[in-house]
Amino acid sequence: GSNWNEIKSNIGYFPERPYFYSHMTGREFCKYIYSLGNSGGFNESLNKWAKKINIDYALDQKLHSYSKGMLQRIGFVTSVIANPKLVILDEPLSGLDPIGRKEFKDVLKELHKEGTTIFFSSHIVSDVEEICDHLVVIKSGSTTYCGSTIDLIKSHEDYNFNELYFSSSSKIDIDTFYSKSSMYGTKVKAEDIDKTIRFLQEKGASIHKLSSIRPSLEDIVYLEGK
Repeated sequence: GSNWNEIKSNIGYFPERPYFYSHMTGREFCKYIYSLGNSGGFNESLNKWAKKINIDYALDQKLHSYSKGMLQRIGFVTSVIANPKLVILDEPLSGLDPIGRKEFKDVLKELHKEGTTIFFSSHIVSDVEEICDHLVVIKSGSTTYCGSTIDLIKSHEDYNFNELYFSSSSKIDIDTFYSKSSMYGTKVKAEDIDKTIRFLQEKGASIHKLSSIRPSLEDIVYLEGK
């Protein structure tokens, strides 16, 4: 009914393997997708999003001349051009060069700040950590975590290492120590901190700094999946 049509009009979707009508220009393709559920305001919205995602220069070129990264950009435009409240993306950053990835992530963050809910799948865990407030981790078809991204990271403090910096009048000949400016440094597991500090003090070293190193989300997902 009309309620379902209203719901659909507030959802933008871009699959991992979309079909593009190669005989159309980028502008024509976007207009076709837009016209399926919307009327009016097309040109203004197209210009806005094409410029944000840096594909405005190619709008009047045929899609068969687009590179994979260009198709990824125009496909993303079709998912947001109607200003939906929910955007669903499947591997949105695949096929992009480093500059394109940065531009996409900046736009996703901007969308989020404007109040849009973004749901996307990715095998690139660092992207998830950078963009997402909440995540679902799936292993072999089963959900292993569903919740806050930062809470998952904080819950794995056992995986944390600590970075220890010290100075010494004589070199302490242990392979795990590395020189950093006028000080030495080493990475120490939490359970080894006291033992390491006592050892250094016995050698006449002065302790300057002890700081924790937060594990990355990629580290956590890897450790959880082993």
